Amino acid sequence: RCSDGGGGSETPTTGTITGTIRDASSNAVLSGVRIIVFNANTNAPVGNSLTSNTSGVYTAELEPGSYYLKLAKQGY
Repeated sequence: RCSDGGGGSETPTTGTITGTIRDASSNAVLSGVRIIVFNANTNAPVGNSLTSNTSGVYTAELEPGSYYLKLAKQGY
């Protein structure tokens, strides 16, 4: 869940979701993983797909709300 952290009636701000993708067995970072962010209420994709960098890191700016991610990489 992405939240602006405030409790007031101000216009929602964007939040940042970030993470590092690792192989579950070897714990090695995985670069080039395609990540699609979906709105959890509508199941619609949000924005463009992301790709993890050479350190396995991805970052996305999102409006406050509920989301889920789908990840894909050849061989996984």
